[in-house]
Amino acid sequence: MVMRRILSSGLLSTLLASSVVCGAFQAGAQSRDARVDPCSFLSDDDAERITEMPMRRKPTPNAINCTYTQIMSDRPLAAEVHLNVMQHRTNEVEDVAWQAAKSGASSAGKLEPVDSIGDEAYVVRAQQPGIAQATLFVRKGTSDFMLTAFGPKGDPFEAMKEIAKKIADQL
Repeated sequence: MVMRRILSSGLLSTLLASSVVCGAFQAGAQSRDARVDPCSFLSDDDAERITEMPMRRKPTPNAINCTYTQIMSDRPLAAEVHLNVMQHRTNEVEDVAWQAAKSGASSAGKLEPVDSIGDEAYVVRAQQPGIAQATLFVRKGTSDFMLTAFGPKGDPFEAMKEIAKKIADQL
């Protein structure tokens, strides 16, 4: 039922745009030394704080993505948290990736500036009856990340801001 609402609502376009932005994050991405594990920046408790629901880490084949889904096997999927972390070798490559990410994000909705996180940060939010979604885009030095959450428990933005500050401080 909830997934049907997501698919039939304007959130689908926001979620699809987020995946396009993720592709922009991947373009030109190169790790400095070893690959960064995005799951090292996000814990089960963090995901639960964002969604206000029990969450578990979902195995993801992509080294730049960490995904958490709700723990409720008797109900259809109603909440997820995604973290994509990119590190680039140079400021120039980061500039190109960041501009592409901002451009993709603006196609998903209104980019709202967010103060006090990294060097530059924006949020795009969407709200439909029974489900809220937010995506935070954060740049710090030659790194950037995208933290996305959706679920039925209301606006996840405030909890996401706290966790995004913690992630940015580690980059």
